[in-house]
Amino acid sequence: MSNQVSIISSFGRTGSGKSYIGNLLTKPGTFVEGNTLESVTTTISSAVSWNGRDIFSDVPGYFDSEGRDQIQQANFIDYLEGKFVKAILFVFTDRIDSFIKIAINTFRNSELKDNLILVVNKDLDANRSADIASFEGFPVIYIKAHQADVEVLKRYIDSKTPVFVKNPPTPMSLFKQPLKIVREEEVSEFHENTEVPEKETLVSTKQVPFRTSREVWDGDLGKIIGKKKTVSYDEIRNVTESNDVIVNRKYAVNNIYKLTYAERFDGKASLYKKEFIQSEKTKI
Repeated sequence: MSNQVSIISSFGRTGSGKSYIGNLLTKPGTFVEGNTLESVTTTISSAVSWNGRDIFSDVPGYFDSEGRDQIQQANFIDYLEGKFVKAILFVFTDRIDSFIKIAINTFRNSELKDNLILVVNKDLDANRSADIASFEGFPVIYIKAHQADVEVLKRYIDSKTPVFVKNPPTPMSLFKQPLKIVREEEVSEFHENTEVPEKETLVSTKQVPFRTSREVWDGDLGKIIGKKKTVSYDEIRNVTESNDVIVNRKYAVNNIYKLTYAERFDGKASLYKKEFIQSEKTKI
């Protein structure tokens, strides 16, 4: 298990500081941070964590400013499935709101029940009156603007045993309504003058001297009495060689994708999945 790459993922309200926490656990500037309720993170993005082994994933927040909650959290659950997950960080600021409570209860009955860590971003919560050590049995870690708090969180994450997620909690239990697929369509993305590496076998022929021998009659007497002798001589032979090389060739490439759109809370449609179907190449 020590060599297993595991996921450390954030979860929480838009603007709670999930990307900020991610930058503390990876490298400054890795994830784009926002300081308003307008959503900045719109897709799941990942980077190697501070320990050089695990992957930190920055996830779009709930109460998305564009109403994409169902779509983004469905993607989040799909992302967790089939991976080793070391920790889920529930990031919040001012209070443990009702949505966090619902999410906690959802994960409490899942394979990830022992891998939840509640993280209070005190940089956004300077007026909080009191700290709590745990909430309903889950640890609470406070992050402020100094490294000591970050080290506490790192140690706590490292203490967790990664879990292989077979059956992640369904996002429908978080949103209490099914994800509605609006439409599916195929689209093409055309890329002109694209270099595509290809393997090519180069065949060449060269002349190589060889030392060889053969048997001949040992003079006229040898022919009569059946006696032969071995003589050596040089001859030139043609030798064929083949070598595989990588050659960049230029193509016009047309990639075909299947797009699936789902309904948002506001009734509009947003892209839910983009699946590659095939690629068509035309040599230039």
